[in-house]
Amino acid sequence: MKKIAYLFVVIAFLASCSSNDKNEQLKELKKERNNLKTELDKVNQQISKLEADILDNGGELPARNQTFVSTASAEADTFRHYVNVQGEISSDNNIMVPVESPGVVKTIFVEEGDDVRKGQKLAQIDASVIKKQIDELKTSLDFARDVFERRKRLWEKEIGSEIEYLQAKNTKENLEKKLETVEEQLSKTTIKAPISGAVDEVFLKEGEMAPAGFAAVRVVQLSEMKIKAEVSESYLNQIKKGNEVIVSPVNSPEEYISEVITVGKIINPDNRTFMVEVKLPESKNLRTPNMIMELKILNYVSENALSVPVNIVQKTQNKHFLFVASKSGDSWVAKKRWVEKGMTYKNEAEILDGLKAGDKIITAGYQGLGDGEQIVIKN
Repeated sequence: MKKIAYLFVVIAFLASCSSNDKNEQLKELKKERNNLKTELDKVNQQISKLEADILDNGGELPARNQTFVSTASAEADTFRHYVNVQGEISSDNNIMVPVESPGVVKTIFVEEGDDVRKGQKLAQIDASVIKKQIDELKTSLDFARDVFERRKRLWEKEIGSEIEYLQAKNTKENLEKKLETVEEQLSKTTIKAPISGAVDEVFLKEGEMAPAGFAAVRVVQLSEMKIKAEVSESYLNQIKKGNEVIVSPVNSPEEYISEVITVGKIINPDNRTFMVEVKLPESKNLRTPNMIMELKILNYVSENALSVPVNIVQKTQNKHFLFVASKSGDSWVAKKRWVEKGMTYKNEAEILDGLKAGDKIITAGYQGLGDGEQIVIKN
């Protein structure tokens, strides 16, 4: 008996909760209905005001089954399509200048970003030991030359032995060769720019030991820089040398006009792309190697083409259509026009067939239109 009483209590509680939830839902729906009614009243007031303005200005109100639309005249113009890719500024003359003679870095003469000319000093390795060797060799060489000259004069007078003359000559020549070698080693302690360009990176630090072969400075020849980009193989037959390219740094509004200078013929099997090289526009803002660039490469041009906003072209059963405004007596009606759509770029679609210059294409209000439906052009 207690169990039955408990069950009745639970059912009553659940019924009470359910009733409360439904009441809350009903209140919310009524509130939403009232809000919508208020908004509808505002819209009707605006319509009434517009109708009154039309009548006050001597106009006629459209029939209730007519639809307001906006139109534009189809005009022939040049249609261009671009391939959008990213590229990177690079240079074929991108040289890593090595340390040829090991030693402690004494002085660094340049900083990253500096312009340098061919042969200009970039850094100096400590050469104090080599210079001492040169001084010693020069002293020894001066003595050897003096001895040789003496032996030579005696030999010419047939005084002394031939072996003494040849020994003096050999000593002098060996010292001369040794001095030449050490002087060459001295010249390698001065790191110089192999080309004219800009210092991209400096890897040395003053006071540190630099072993032979260590990367010292990277120099890039700015005059030989270009932009390299990888393009999908589907455009291989559309991009040619000389094609226009619109170049802009990433996240920058600046744009420069350039051209394609090289088109690769080898497809990268990893990503199915080919390489395109673009001439770097002349600008101080585009002098940084490895800088990422936005490229718009022209791959299609059609003269005297008809293009329309891409959003007005509708599709059904793999066929495209749009609506044009056609005069019917004193009224305008919407006519469905089946068209052949070509390429699209940004917000424009090229129409290859089904449209002619001068047609009044419906650009707004076309949603839900039927073929032959009466319309009112509001533009």
